[in-house]
Amino acid sequence: MDLKIADKVALVTGASSGLGLAIARELACEGASVAIVARRKPELDAAASEILKVARTRVLPIAADVSKEGEADRVARFAEESLGPIDILVANAGGPSSTLFESTSHEPYVAALYLYLLRSTRP
Repeated sequence: MDLKIADKVALVTGASSGLGLAIARELACEGASVAIVARRKPELDAAASEILKVARTRVLPIAADVSKEGEADRVARFAEESLGPIDILVANAGGPSSTLFESTSHEPYVAALYLYLLRSTRP
């Protein structure tokens, strides 16, 4: 499939495993340079190596916790300085842990909403 994204720059958070890694891999296979972001550096470096095995593009692993104040800005600046302007953003950073509705307490919902509101009210 040709998504016409060759030579574009993508930034994917939560990209050391699962859906984030799969998205980053496919974007790279389509020719995009990809900045991958996750908290755990060893897993992130392994993900970058995995992507480079199947795609001939630039892959930039950035260890960061984008839920912390200022980290998302730092990541975006570093990615742009290294790869160029970001054309594609996949905001896939983790949220509350996966649970059943019946067994989930009130706190994870409040924390997720708080982070959403904090991020959406910034200028």
